[in-house]
Amino acid sequence: MPEDKFDTPIKGKNGFIYNFKGKRYSVQHPIDEPEIFFKYYSSSKYSFDAIYNNYLFLSHPFNFNDSVDSSELFWDFDNLAKKEFQEFWTQRGLSGIEIDELYEKEKVNNFQSTRRKFFLQETTKVGIVSLTKNPLNTLMWGHYSSESGFMIEINKKKLLEEIFSLNRPELNDYILFPVNYVTALKTIKMPGKFPSADVPFLYSFGTKLESWNYEEEWRLICFKNDMGIPLSKVSALKEDIPGKFERKIKYPREAIEKIILGKTFFNRNFVSNVKSTTRDEPILYFLKHSRTSIFLDHIVNNYTDKIYLSGTLHIDNELKRSYEKIKIVKVKYNVYKVIRSFDHKTL
Repeated sequence: MPEDKFDTPIKGKNGFIYNFKGKRYSVQHPIDEPEIFFKYYSSSKYSFDAIYNNYLFLSHPFNFNDSVDSSELFWDFDNLAKKEFQEFWTQRGLSGIEIDELYEKEKVNNFQSTRRKFFLQETTKVGIVSLTKNPLNTLMWGHYSSESGFMIEINKKKLLEEIFSLNRPELNDYILFPVNYVTALKTIKMPGKFPSADVPFLYSFGTKLESWNYEEEWRLICFKNDMGIPLSKVSALKEDIPGKFERKIKYPREAIEKIILGKTFFNRNFVSNVKSTTRDEPILYFLKHSRTSIFLDHIVNNYTDKIYLSGTLHIDNELKRSYEKIKIVKVKYNVYKVIRSFDHKTL
């Protein structure tokens, strides 16, 4: 099959063009690509584990908090020919009579079961990492870390240059591109002019309603052969489909440039006592033994010169989000001294 048969691009809004040519994915867009990205985390055992083991979680669309994000409903199967329908279900073990009966049922509901089966088949191979270029967005601090979590700054070059060597043999490919924010989500006729799902996938995974544009999201999409499906996220009656490979992508520890703690990271959930004299003096934190205290110990030992604290400043009659570098010194078991620099970063 000639490779250029797959070269059927989708022209999205705002100058975005989605393509698959020469066995490579590509997205043309007008947005400058940053050299650093940020990822927000809550204070949870899964977030801490991701830092301990230096991986990014590869989400399935069922994991997203936006129910139409990367939805299978992007694909309109209304014009699915009977021949294509027969080929699809014959490969999945149905007989001719069963297929004929199913075809008549499926025609009246836009081939809903066929679309779902196809969607599950394809998305077991796809994992999505959501990144942003904005470290000071109040909504994202609130939505994704509840102000008590943390954020990491990731060096794009260090993240990507070793991604294949750290994740072979399971990693097949990856692509990094910005989300396109639009006023309306347009569906795609399938299969139509698209001989494969590759181009429609890029479009559906990279297009969101403009109400989400404050996130300034970039997506790292990774492709593995079998990562399973988290069906329990969308159905109370179904169990997850296990996969051969984990939904994780490893990266070198050096890719983390900063760990920025939330404004209320130090809170009563794991802090038993605080000692401080004045605003300018170091603060002494006495911690309860917990997952969070173990995490703090880990970043003090491994990222001592890369720790920052999120905050808010009053500048020229305006409140602005900020973060400043801090030094955390372990005094003894579960007792830490926090030394502020008062060197603030704002936008």
